[in-house]
Formats: sequence, C-alpha cells, structure tokens
Amino acid sequence: MRTRAYRPEAPAGLEDRSLQSGLSHPVVLLRRQLNVVIDHFQNGFFLYTRYHDLVQLHSEIDDVIVNIPFGRLDGLDVSIDRIVDNMVQELHAHVPGAIRSASNQVTAATLAEVRARVQAGDVVLR
Repeated sequence: MRTRAYRPEAPAGLEDRSLQSGLSHPVVLLRRQLNVVIDHFQNGFFLYTRYHDLVQLHSEIDDVIVNIPFGRLDGLDVSIDRIVDNMVQELHAHVPGAIRSASNQVTAATLAEVRARVQAGDVVLR
C-alpha cells in the first residue's frame, strides 16, 4: 500500500508564499503603477459622489488594491474599509467634505503603506 507524507500547504496568498520562500529580493513597484492605483481610488470616490453606490466603490478599490505589494498582508484593505465605513457614517451625519476627506485618507494610507515597505527594504519604488 502506498502512503503519502503530510505536507502543510502554504497559505493561498502569493504574498504569503513569497515571504515563506526566504528569498531576499524586494518587489519592484513602478511609480506609474502606484499612480494608477491612486487614480483608480480617486475615480472610485468620484463615482460614489455621482451614484452613491457603495458596492461599486468597494469594487473599484478591490480591483486595484492587489497591485500594492504586501497590502493585504499588512491589512491595508481593512484600513481602507474602515475609512469607507467612517465616511458613510459621516455622510449620514451630514458632515461636509466627508467623501473628499475619505479619498484623501485612503491615498495617505496607501502611500504610507508603500513608504513603510520601501523603508523596510521589501519594496523598491522605481
């Protein structure tokens, strides 16, 4: 009878597997890619201003957040969801400039995440 040895599988995310591989090569992120992500975020908030469709806003954000290296691993998506949820609460409270403020906060959180990974040596920004 043939037996199989148990091999624990790596988590499903590519980021997790690359961290476990032990390779010391940093991920290269082009400034152009980062600018596309930021523009896409801002476009998502613009569309939310026009149509008030929260599902579309989350979809726009989810489409490009995968382009930020280690973003999901570090919880950037959770931070952005928290900012969006706070924006919705502020809109219900009739706070002026809530959408613009949320857009600026998402941009700042994304740039801070990339900056932290660049300083750690995990990402090279070109």
